[in-house]
Amino acid sequence: MPKFEFTLTRDVTESANVVIEADTIEEAQAKALENPPPGGWAVDDNDTDGAYLPDPDDFLEVQPPEMQNFTVNKLVDAYVVYAQVIEATTAEEAKKLAIDEGAWEYSHVSDFDATDYTVHDAHGTEVIGI
Repeated sequence: MPKFEFTLTRDVTESANVVIEADTIEEAQAKALENPPPGGWAVDDNDTDGAYLPDPDDFLEVQPPEMQNFTVNKLVDAYVVYAQVIEATTAEEAKKLAIDEGAWEYSHVSDFDATDYTVHDAHGTEVIGI
């Protein structure tokens, strides 16, 4: 299902940029009016309950992130490294998919003590903090 990004405006001093998943821009705008923006509205002396939609053609269709290959390594107590190449949009997603799938292949021997995971991008660079 596509996502649409547009600005909702209330009064002249309030607005909220929203990203809504919907089949059409009309459905996205209707969903936006039904639910308050996650960040909320700023309150001022001219506050009203009404919101104003932008022109029907004033929106950006949000494209999904591109898929890329990540190599996820599973380092095991016995100094053995197992690996999987996972196609995902983020390193975090690649690590989760690798752990859930469990289709590990022997990669090499390394020097470490505990089970751990590392994630490397398509260029072989380790993604830190995953």
